[in-house]
Amino acid sequence: MALIKYLKEGLIKGFFWAIGVTLGFAFVSVVLVTILSKAGGLPVIGGWIANIVEATQSSLVTKTPVVPDPN
Repeated sequence: MALIKYLKEGLIKGFFWAIGVTLGFAFVSVVLVTILSKAGGLPVIGGWIANIVEATQSSLVTKTPVVPDPN
């Protein structure tokens, strides 16, 4: 009986912890995006992310697989 009680308690605690983390992350994200958009920093970050994506894509296109020499 005690094992079932602990399992239920752990499940409920884990569920509410996950909800709290999700809501906290959403709140922090909204505040951060709002501050950056008011300060004009969002285009800078967007450009930075675009540069990373562009570099990654060009690296994937130009990358040649390493094939071991059969000799």
